[in-house]
Amino acid sequence: LKLLFQASFLLAFLLPFSAHAETVVPAGSNLSWNQTWTKEGSPYIIQGNVYVRFGSLTINPGTVVKLMNGVTVTLHADVHVTIAGTLEEPVIFTSFKDDSASGDTNGDGNVSAPAPGDWGYLSLGGGSTNNNMQVQHLKVRYGGAVPITYGSIYVGFFTASPTLLVDFPWFSGNPGIGYTVVT
Repeated sequence: LKLLFQASFLLAFLLPFSAHAETVVPAGSNLSWNQTWTKEGSPYIIQGNVYVRFGSLTINPGTVVKLMNGVTVTLHADVHVTIAGTLEEPVIFTSFKDDSASGDTNGDGNVSAPAPGDWGYLSLGGGSTNNNMQVQHLKVRYGGAVPITYGSIYVGFFTASPTLLVDFPWFSGNPGIGYTVVT
């Protein structure tokens, strides 16, 4: 029994373990959030369309957000948004099939691969002219499964400019004042 305990103890330290958890974000509309997403809680898996109308969302450096097929995320202008990626640890929005960010979340090995159009779009600040959005070092991958008017990320206002529209695999739209697109 002592030998079995020692072997189990040794095996527990020799096997690799994940530094990340998995956080599921269910679908919903007209939501009010006051949330902080962290690298340790990554990946955040968005299961269905999300529309947040009020509150705040802070996303810390190194956080990975994975979206299921066709899913869209809309954060209204009344939501204070801080995406605080860094050069070394960007915030990543990507496909649920993307194994290169936070590992094989869908658990299928190499059976599926991410592709442009896997998920819809990320819309930040639509609906009014509030200036409560800070975005630094955000990487957006494999989105665009919606009409070309939204692309993979839409930042700005539905009825006024400036706006930033990024449509992968090429850039299109109006970068406006104060926005920088780094490829």
